[in-house]
Amino acid sequence: MSNNTAVDPLHTRRMGDSDITGTAFRVNHAIFVLRHGRPVTVSDGKLASSYVVIEHLNGDMLTRHRSGQIKLLISRERASVLGHDFTTDAVEVTLPGATPLEQLRKLAGIIDPTDVYHGPFECRADRSPQATAVLELARQAGRMPALLVCSEACVLDGAQPISADEVKVYAAVRGRLLERASQAQVQLEHAAETEFVVYRERFGDAQHVAVVVGTPDMEEPVNVRLHSACFTGDLFGSLRCDCGEQLAGAVEHMEANGGGVILYLDQEGRGIGLANKMRAYSMQAVGHDTIDADRHLGFGADGRDFTPALTILTDLGIEQIRLLTNNPAKISALDSNGIQVVEQVAVSGSINPHNLHYLQTKRDLGGHLPSVAEGGLRDH
Repeated sequence: MSNNTAVDPLHTRRMGDSDITGTAFRVNHAIFVLRHGRPVTVSDGKLASSYVVIEHLNGDMLTRHRSGQIKLLISRERASVLGHDFTTDAVEVTLPGATPLEQLRKLAGIIDPTDVYHGPFECRADRSPQATAVLELARQAGRMPALLVCSEACVLDGAQPISADEVKVYAAVRGRLLERASQAQVQLEHAAETEFVVYRERFGDAQHVAVVVGTPDMEEPVNVRLHSACFTGDLFGSLRCDCGEQLAGAVEHMEANGGGVILYLDQEGRGIGLANKMRAYSMQAVGHDTIDADRHLGFGADGRDFTPALTILTDLGIEQIRLLTNNPAKISALDSNGIQVVEQVAVSGSINPHNLHYLQTKRDLGGHLPSVAEGGLRDH
């Protein structure tokens, strides 16, 4: 990397507040425990509840919690699919104690999310901090936001304890707690002078990459693209999206226009992860649009956190950018947090029968600019 950049070759450099290290460690451990099918106990300082994700729920565990009734925790998005609209993030579902595991998984959307389970069950808003917190933990773990509310036996069985306040802090600062891990020159087909700078989360699994194309002048507005990882599009040329073409186009644009920085962000499927993205794809195959498919799985329209991008841009010494994007939410996320977007540059990808509905949904429901490829996105 050229000397006019703000990046030092210090792979041990860290960013973030060391005072929250203990909190971040405990929350990350709770995420690990939840991801591997063990229960966690979340408290609000007075009351505590234990939960286990339904994806990992088995018959033996369910048998331990059978009594007069079974309680599940789901997101308001999944509740809306079941015909119940709430304004709270979390919804508690009460079912008869004899409800079989298969029906619980069906209700949660794990088994064919389009084949909605109709009961009998009751729903109520759960406004407790611990309910909101454990749904966030499930999302951070890459699991569907649907959990069994455990009996007290979970606590006796050594459920991992955590507080709702700790989860809230962790969610707010996780993207700031990065360390620069390594960097190296990587010659690309359309940009021979390119450097990859890898950033790791201090707590968690994510790795983000700043791809510095050419030698951009960091004192002037820099060409920047925030590109969320797309395994299917970026690596295999999937026709179901335009991600791979947008990525390649960004490299070529930067090479021809004074260089730039692509922030390759580890947040597959707008933040829901690869496994859940494939679940959504299977629903899109039977007629659901990308946003409605995510809703059936219990997710919102966009679960991404652009804080890592802000952290990396700050570390690189970049304050003003020309943002290569069709997504106004990215502009708002940066502009409202100290990075000035002086210009929006539209990006393009080919339109084909497999991605037409996806691109129309992003335009009509996501507020994206239409693709500029092939004369622009038209209604068909």
